Amino acid sequence: MSLSERLTTVGYRLGWKALCRIPEPWARALFNAAADLAWRRQGKGVLRLEANLRRVLRYPDGTDPDGAEIRAMSNRTMRSYCRYYLEAFRMQVIPIERMVAGMHINPEGKEALFATLRAGRGVVLTLPHMGNYEQAGAWVGLQVLRVHSHRADQEDGAAAIVQSVRHH
Repeated sequence: MSLSERLTTVGYRLGWKALCRIPEPWARALFNAAADLAWRRQGKGVLRLEANLRRVLRYPDGTDPDGAEIRAMSNRTMRSYCRYYLEAFRMQVIPIERMVAGMHINPEGKEALFATLRAGRGVVLTLPHMGNYEQAGAWVGLQVLRVHSHRADQEDGAAAIVQSVRHH
């Protein structure tokens, strides 16, 4: 395992062990500060994000949104990205009621899902990498059925930690 992979593994372990022990407002402030710092530093990832936002937010007439609009959106996006990690690390201490109440599914889709299950047929649900898919998976596990997850593309230390948390 490379040094980078070892440091990532240590970071994940610290996240799951430490972040659930400090008050949520403190953890949220810490992650917002990390997002804001990364955003202000304008590293490769933030520059790529802003280029993507510029392309996605382009007006129908082909003009780009102004720089201030892109910067504001990229800051909100970085905070959202960090919020995902905060919620994933703290998932083990989030009350089940809060997790269930915070997830929403299209009513027609929910009815179709449960009708299929009531009919005795199986369902394969995919959780794409968008939004908080960790909490979406937990919602499915709490509301629908037992969930099995597999990440085939990487089996390093951090991936093993994620897998162990997902199975609890």
